[in-house]
Amino acid sequence: MDREMWILRQLETSLTASADALAERLQVSPRTVTNSINTLNQMLAPAASVRPAAGRYRLYILDP
Repeated sequence: MDREMWILRQLETSLTASADALAERLQVSPRTVTNSINTLNQMLAPAASVRPAAGRYRLYILDP
C-alpha cells in the first residue's frame, strides 16, 4: 500500500510519470509499477483512475 500511495502522490504533483522513472525511483521493476498501478486503480474506483497516456501514467479524476 505504501508504494501505491507514493505513486499517487507523484501523479498528483507531477501530473504524469513514466513507468521507468517510477520504477527507478522506487527501486523496483517497471512490471512491479504496473502491478501497483492496477492495485491503485482498484482502490480509486470509481472516483479516479491512473491510465497510460503517451507512454506515461496520468491520474484522471472522474467527476460525474
